[in-house]
Amino acid sequence: AEKRFSPSLPISQWKPDENVKVMTELPLPDWLKTDTYSLQVSPGNLEYSNPEIKNYIVGSIKIKGKDTKNSFKVEEYNGAPSFFINDKPQFFMGYIAGSLPEKYVKEFSEADVHLFSFNQGCETPPAGWVGPGKYDYSIVDETVQRTLLTDPNAYIFFRLGVSAPKWWCEQNLSECTKFYDGKIQLNNSFASELWREEAKKAMLKFIEHTENGPYSERILGYHVSGGYAAEWRNWFDQRCEKNVSLSSQ
Repeated sequence: AEKRFSPSLPISQWKPDENVKVMTELPLPDWLKTDTYSLQVSPGNLEYSNPEIKNYIVGSIKIKGKDTKNSFKVEEYNGAPSFFINDKPQFFMGYIAGSLPEKYVKEFSEADVHLFSFNQGCETPPAGWVGPGKYDYSIVDETVQRTLLTDPNAYIFFRLGVSAPKWWCEQNLSECTKFYDGKIQLNNSFASELWREEAKKAMLKFIEHTENGPYSERILGYHVSGGYAAEWRNWFDQRCEKNVSLSSQ
């Protein structure tokens, strides 16, 4: 949750070492789970003199959430397979993009469309996979939380990319796509067992993070994607050639 506010006494009138009391209310979204959260206060263009305050985190607060459990299922309704949320049939239409701009989320929510998906791996590192054994989900968390704050009724269906990132391909050239002319394309070979194992680990780490996060009850599921156009098409479709990499032999 985030709120911009101005103190009753302008900052320009504050004096050094003076105690200033600032009060405000911060509405909390109903999807928050019971947990302890950091309290972050950014003082505009000012900086904290206390070296113990890092990233504007001034303390922590324990919040008791509703801890509701949403149910999702597909079953027959009026003679056709239908999607249900909490036993209520839904019109399964959504908005999917490389990211989820607040403007479009708002427009879709006003049209009573509350299902959102973004290509996790298109404008963000695949599965938050930023280095060997290193993962960063900050963009993912920020995107999901911003979406849920814009549309309190939103649900997220992750399009979870697991194609190897560029740094992985550069470190594992023998596991990449190779053409007859010897040219190596910086994309993982689907036959690569190393890629399969490490991509699987990255995928499970991502799911573990999101399922244990504050917005877990708004996650519908995960669409695992990869390959050319994230459609599991061969990388070499564009050249109409076969992959002759060592891992595919």
